[in-house]
Amino acid sequence: MKIDFFECNYFHQLNSFNIELYTIKNFHNHSESYWQTVEEDVNNSMMAEIKDADTEDHENIVDAYVEDLINAQSTAPRFHRETMLVSLYCQAEYTLLEYCSWFNQDVMGKDSNFDKLSRHAVLDNISRYMQDVMGFDLTSFKDEWEYLKNIKLIRNRLVHSNGKVGKKPMKIESFCEQNVNFRIQNGFIVLWKGAIDDAINVLMKLLHKLENENQLFIGRHQEKFGAFEHTGFNNV
Repeated sequence: MKIDFFECNYFHQLNSFNIELYTIKNFHNHSESYWQTVEEDVNNSMMAEIKDADTEDHENIVDAYVEDLINAQSTAPRFHRETMLVSLYCQAEYTLLEYCSWFNQDVMGKDSNFDKLSRHAVLDNISRYMQDVMGFDLTSFKDEWEYLKNIKLIRNRLVHSNGKVGKKPMKIESFCEQNVNFRIQNGFIVLWKGAIDDAINVLMKLLHKLENENQLFIGRHQEKFGAFEHTGFNNV
């Protein structure tokens, strides 16, 4: 059966998410810049007071600014990055579920399989569907997929234990050892300044590679059934 892929809902899912990622990245960078500016302003104000004060007053001045410095250097950026990572993973998972679900309806002519794929090991279900039904070569995006699975582990720790690594930490420890933007300090996962940019960049690479696999699928389908031809409009 010939299919007008451009009219299929699934066809636009990946590109729409990719566009959203650019907006999210821009928002994230503005937030990081804001807290860096706050830190610099607080530090400059503190140093200006210290410069004009007697030595015996220096400690009291530092004490007056220390909470604001901690908030700008650590508390606020950490909360922002953790929230961003959790949201990014949730949005990525939902997009991939929608992608497969619409493919099942648009191309396979079947009911939505969103609920079926979202049970238990979601990413394994999605990759299995992509391989078995869509004919995607999983090795072409193996590294990005493994990265996404590790982000899910970190997301789960952030949501359920405030970032505490807890039991069976081997996978998370291995990931953090290989990625300078994710660290473990005192048993807790810490997202460094580059963590969110790193996650977004990997997601963009994943979407690009999935789109390549989709184009290969379309080519195979059209070779077998022929390309859909638009009749256009008759001149009046």
